[in-house]
Amino acid sequence: MGKGSLISFEGIDGSGKTDQLFNLAKELYSRDKSVNVFLTREPTDSAWGRKIRGILKSDADALGKARECLDLFVADRREHVEKAIKPALASGATVICDRYLHSTYAFQQAQGIPFGEIRKAQSGIMQPDAVFLLDVPAEIAFGRIRRRGTGGNEKFEQLGFMKRLRECYLQLPRQLPQDNMTVIDGTGTREEVFARILRECGRMRVL
Repeated sequence: MGKGSLISFEGIDGSGKTDQLFNLAKELYSRDKSVNVFLTREPTDSAWGRKIRGILKSDADALGKARECLDLFVADRREHVEKAIKPALASGATVICDRYLHSTYAFQQAQGIPFGEIRKAQSGIMQPDAVFLLDVPAEIAFGRIRRRGTGGNEKFEQLGFMKRLRECYLQLPRQLPQDNMTVIDGTGTREEVFARILRECGRMRVL
C-alpha cells in the first residue's frame, strides 16, 4: 500500500490497539523517512465527539441511547472525514485512525441496533484501505483498563458490555467480507502482538 492510504485499528477498550497503531506509525517512518503519517482518532474533539464523551461518562442511561449514539458517531465521522482525513490523504499522508467505521458497526450492534440500519446510516462514508482488529478476551481487556486506573469511567467499559461488544466485533469479517480486515490475537506482550501485525502487513499491502 502506498502513500495516501487510510488504515484503522479496532477492538474493545483495553485491546492494545492504540499502542499498536503508534508502533505501526514508527515502523512506517523507520522504513521510509519521507513517509508522512497522520494519526487521528474517533470520537474526535468536535462538538459531536464532545457530546458523545459526555453521554458515556455521565449519562446513567448511556447504553440505552443507542440511536442517539449512532447519530452522533456518524455525524462526528462525516465531519472527521471531510475536515481531517480527506485533506491528509490528498497531501499524500498515510492516515492511521484509532477507531473508525467498524467501531460503529460493533458498538451500536452491541447496543441492539440491526446491522442493516447501521449500514444505511454510514452509507457513503469513505472506506478504510485496511483494518486491524485486535482481539482479546473481555476479562483481559477489563483487567488492563483497571490497571491503568480508568476502569468503569465510561459506560462502554463495563465488563458485561465489553463481552457483548467483542462478539459483535468478531462477527464483522463475516458481515463485511469485502472489507480488508484481519483479526489479530491481542494477547501476549506488546512485541509479540506487533510481530503478528507485521506478518499481516505484507498480505494486506500495508508495508
